[in-house]
Amino acid sequence: MSNVEPLFRTASAQYQARQFDLAAMTLSSVLMLVPQHAGARLMQSAIDLRFDRYRSARKHALAVAEHHPHDAQIEYDLFQKLRNFNEHALMIASATRLLAMPSLDRVRQMQVVSNLSMIGAPDLAERVLHRMQSREPRHVATLLADGYLAINQGEFERAERALELAIAREPRLAMAHWLLARLRTQSTAMNHVERLRRVLADRTLTAPDRVQVGYALHKELHDLGDFTAAWQALSVASAIKRQGTPYDEPAMNVLFDAIEAVPIRAGRRGNDPAIATPIFIVGMHRSGTTLLERMLGQHPRVVDCGETYRFTAQLRLAADHYCKGVVDLRVVQASAGFDAEAIARGYLAACQWRQRDDSTHFTEKLPSNFQIIGLIKQALPEARILHMRRDPTDTCLSNLRELFSDACAYSYDQGELGRYYHRYERLMAHWHRCFPGEILDVRYEDLVTNPESEARRVLAYCGLPWRDDVVDITAHTGAVTTASAVQVRDPIHRRSVVDGASTNRTWRRCERRWKSTLNHLQIACRWFRSNHQGIKGLPTLAPQLGCGRRGDDRCGCDKCDRDSHR
Repeated sequence: MSNVEPLFRTASAQYQARQFDLAAMTLSSVLMLVPQHAGARLMQSAIDLRFDRYRSARKHALAVAEHHPHDAQIEYDLFQKLRNFNEHALMIASATRLLAMPSLDRVRQMQVVSNLSMIGAPDLAERVLHRMQSREPRHVATLLADGYLAINQGEFERAERALELAIAREPRLAMAHWLLARLRTQSTAMNHVERLRRVLADRTLTAPDRVQVGYALHKELHDLGDFTAAWQALSVASAIKRQGTPYDEPAMNVLFDAIEAVPIRAGRRGNDPAIATPIFIVGMHRSGTTLLERMLGQHPRVVDCGETYRFTAQLRLAADHYCKGVVDLRVVQASAGFDAEAIARGYLAACQWRQRDDSTHFTEKLPSNFQIIGLIKQALPEARILHMRRDPTDTCLSNLRELFSDACAYSYDQGELGRYYHRYERLMAHWHRCFPGEILDVRYEDLVTNPESEARRVLAYCGLPWRDDVVDITAHTGAVTTASAVQVRDPIHRRSVVDGASTNRTWRRCERRWKSTLNHLQIACRWFRSNHQGIKGLPTLAPQLGCGRRGDDRCGCDKCDRDSHR
């Protein structure tokens, strides 16, 4: 037993030197002597993940969780490791134990706050934050955590105070600038444009920080109506973001081709009334999925669970492979051998901690789950699929203007975005053919123009009785962690819609700055129609682009080409 710690230190040194095979051999000796050595198991889990041994990596992490570490640093490492496996209930248990231990450094505590909020545990996140505030209330990490959590909770005045204090202490705190710009519509009397420009003028600013501040500047200039300067700020920031964000468009096309080629197998419909029915809300990002979930979350029988990768976690387990995003080619290729019932059991068990005794349905609002509708219906044939649709140009331009974290790598280049959009359209047409009548399309424009009528249609499809309060989303006080965290706090409005059609033509106000985006969308639309004749549900983008441009100020659509919009 006395040899264990020297052996573990040797394994740690080998791991740091990237001698992973040697480290694994040393760790096996440690675990032979002390099978429940938490540090050794977590290190072995990291090595297994590195070599894509997903099941083994998960097994080691769960073994540590079962025996409860007594060291704060190891507990934090476990908390972070459990995030890799979407073990949210165990993450909550781990964070609760952390609160009873000597506090970690501020940055790690801030990470705990952020992760707890993301997985739907805001009350516990507030407890961790209060601990930070009781010890170092003015530290930048504490203030930033406070601002982030307050935004998710809809407490915008509190968020603004915290973020301004953080910037006062660290003027180049990029995350704070970005969050602050999103809090409200900026005005001539109150904005941060000059401050943001001063920060960007600092040549020592890192590329990631330059991206966040650049997107903040774009947003504020856009609010002020300076669309040319806003476009310039966005162009610079998105180009930097794209340089640091890997996106393999040919690989994406191969993946979508493979998804469409998978034979559809009918799942066995469950009939246990004690199990809540999942409602998957899918579509493009920025299409209104958060609004729809917000409405459903007002229903007393529905638990809104937000964006999770819980279903993908079961696919990873079945394939013994960690995929980035909701699916990758290896998972698709392995899917023919999946045990659909095991996937369903694992998924429903992973969601159980969020259920209430009186709930009969729960939402899973990860837009990119549209890629795996076939696997969802195979494992959970009783699941409801709500497909949120929005005007194509509005959807794409909103994607282009949004700074995502690790998602939507296609959204930082206009051509890649336009082509991705139409692969999405093509895949949704495929799913409608495979599951006729089982996917409900919900138009954003209809939802905000006639919310009661659309809500009745949605609830009927989900098998839920009507409730008048579902259209009052302001009464919903739950946390929101998506890019729409600010917008969905407002009542349902139709400012961008008239008579069921979009009026949100940002590209008109930006002179010709959006022309490249629109051209790419139009080219993609023409290619799609010429190569996929006969597919129902084709996009109808061309008529929307030819809608009022005058003279030489043209958008590049068919109508512009024919008559210059005379």
